Amino acid sequence: MQDVVKISKEFLNSSARPDDFEDVRLRYGSTNREVVFVDDLSAADFFEQFLLPNKACLVGGKFTQSWFAREKWVQGGGKPNWSFLKEQYGNVKVPVADCSREEYGSHVKIEMTMSDYLDYWQEDIQARSCDGGDDEGSPSNQRRILYLKDWHFCRQFKDSPVYTVADAFKSDWLNEFWDATDCDDDYRFVYMGPKGTWTPFHADVFKSYSWSTNVCGRKRWLLFPPGEEKAFLSRFGSFPLDVTSEEVNDKSQYPASESATSPIEVIQEAGQTIFVPSGWHHQVENLEDTISINHNWGNACNLTILWAGLRSDLEKVEEVIADCRGMDGYEKHCQMLLRAHNGLNFYEFLKLLLTIIEPRLAKLKDLVSGAFCQDTSRSNGDSTPAATDECRLLPCCKTGVLTFDHPHMLAFDLTCLRLVLSHMLAQSLAPCLSTEESAILPRATDILEAMTKCLSSFVDHHHAQ
Repeated sequence: MQDVVKISKEFLNSSARPDDFEDVRLRYGSTNREVVFVDDLSAADFFEQFLLPNKACLVGGKFTQSWFAREKWVQGGGKPNWSFLKEQYGNVKVPVADCSREEYGSHVKIEMTMSDYLDYWQEDIQARSCDGGDDEGSPSNQRRILYLKDWHFCRQFKDSPVYTVADAFKSDWLNEFWDATDCDDDYRFVYMGPKGTWTPFHADVFKSYSWSTNVCGRKRWLLFPPGEEKAFLSRFGSFPLDVTSEEVNDKSQYPASESATSPIEVIQEAGQTIFVPSGWHHQVENLEDTISINHNWGNACNLTILWAGLRSDLEKVEEVIADCRGMDGYEKHCQMLLRAHNGLNFYEFLKLLLTIIEPRLAKLKDLVSGAFCQDTSRSNGDSTPAATDECRLLPCCKTGVLTFDHPHMLAFDLTCLRLVLSHMLAQSLAPCLSTEESAILPRATDILEAMTKCLSSFVDHHHAQ
């Protein structure tokens, strides 16, 4: 676990110039295009082998075997349990994408009741059976391909846990933030769809991580590490919905297509979980009738990427309305558009940082204070042992177990948070915020100062041991 201490020290001592901001993070990145299969995964192994290097993996089905969803949502033969799903959720309205229709660069979105969607799905299976399994349906290719996706199941059924999150994925700051606010939102989704439904080429919201588990069915993932997506940019600066389509070979529309690399192809089976790293573009197709559960998330390991992505999205907004630059309220209007386009603006991102910092800072302060008190009592001849190993801030390798509330992980989290918060406060934020929103700035400055002091004490104490 020495990487945790090493990176924490470097971040703590970094001046974090804007031009170098991503370099600090990317030095720990990986250009390895291999997707590793692991049968099982501890939080410590996942942190070191996949989170820090921003590397993809496919995880076996051990931790999902006891899920309620895998037991009740699936019937014999690995097919969706139509009667149970209809009985439990039939009256619920769900978001559906029509994969057979495109509008404004994305699939057309509609809303249906779960009951109606399940009826459609079963009828689609029957129609495919009659057509000999042809995904296109009738010879006239009129099959309607509907995909229930981005359903905020946990938000609607807070008291009906149908799955548990693996320890490796629990350091999830996006959903921790939304759970702590009054806003009724989250980044936890259920997807359901027949064979042939698919998700267009994209990178996840905020350049976040994602994990996705197949409750039943199979998926084909086409993955592209950061930078490889540029080959698919059109002359208008947009991406195609389908990177496998013939249109991508048209150099007049996609000038850089000749430099495109082949995707990393992963077939994901029922029960398996795929981890998609931060900023990786991907396209996904259901090879069978499939139900999956997906979280978008982020933490200390990709925080600089999230912040860089938010700044990049703001630049795009400013480009679109460049003619309005100089007008009263221009910066605030940009933030409003950023919020509409991205789901977060600078004010909300600042709130997210403070929401994540405060409980971790309080805990590390307590641990540092306890360690200093212990040292003082020992110097006075008191041989009373520490209450816990954590109070003495023992190195991770001595405990043999790395958890996300371990002192070294708290320090790692806070040093990454400090780096981003200090960089954010160095920007000219006041013009971007309303008078009411600006009240957060003094609090943020005080928290930054307290965090810097606590981390310095932690590093000093670590050196002294």
